[in-house]
Amino acid sequence: MESVLEEQNIEDVPKVGMCFGTIEDANQFYQNYAKRVGFVTKIRFTRRVGKDKVPKNQMITCNREGKRKSRVSPIEKTNPRTNYNCPARISIRLNKEGLWIISKVCLDHSHPCDPEMAKLLTRNREMTMHMCRVIERNDEAGVRPRVSLI
Repeated sequence: MESVLEEQNIEDVPKVGMCFGTIEDANQFYQNYAKRVGFVTKIRFTRRVGKDKVPKNQMITCNREGKRKSRVSPIEKTNPRTNYNCPARISIRLNKEGLWIISKVCLDHSHPCDPEMAKLLTRNREMTMHMCRVIERNDEAGVRPRVSLI
């Protein structure tokens, strides 16, 4: 994990006190960082205040945060997902000037993160315009999706 951080610029790593104009900018920054390191993020909670429900703070965590209990046993699942109670997270809050500031940062993971495999994670998958056009043309021609990606 440390070797990954050493290769990145200092500005690319989340730190307490970093400012963002909008909550979406802060989320995008952490998602980009997660993609470079090799994990996926999720919004744990957003605290909203007042009658108009304006967001005041938010916690963004690794998607393997917490413990998950399922009714189906792991042996019967075709694609089991394991949560590792991962502590990696950032907390952002809205200050008086209207900027979103990172107030807490934990970059430690309780599971291995592989930047080479990050592109295969669900949130990081991207389709090129060429792939989209091929799928659209095949759909118009009546070719099934399974056949069009082969």
